[in-house]
Amino acid sequence: MTSIVKINRKGQMTLPTRLRVLAGIAEGDFVEAVFLRGKIVITPKLIVDREKAASGDASYTPAQRRNVDARLAEGLADVEAGYPFTPPCRKHWTFSAPSNIVW
Repeated sequence: MTSIVKINRKGQMTLPTRLRVLAGIAEGDFVEAVFLRGKIVITPKLIVDREKAASGDASYTPAQRRNVDARLAEGLADVEAGYPFTPPCRKHWTFSAPSNIVW
C-alpha cells in the first residue's frame, strides 16, 4: 500500500490511519526510521522497560531453579577440570569399542 504524506516545517508527518493499522502502530508506540538505498523505512519497535520486565528467575519454579543451578554447577566443574567442550559433562560420556577390534 502506498500513501503520499506531506512533511511540515519541523520535519514531522502524519502516517495515514490505514498504514498505522496495517503496521500495528498505535499512539505512543515507537518506530525506527532508517535511510536504506534511497528510501526511508519506518519499522515498529517494541521498547521493554527493564524495571517492569520479568526477570529470568520469575519464570522458574523453585524445583526448576534448583535443577538449573545444579546443572550450571556441574558444567562449571567440568570446565574447571579441563573439559570445556561437548559433551556437556563427563557422566554423559560413553565409549563402546567396535566388536572387530582386538585388544
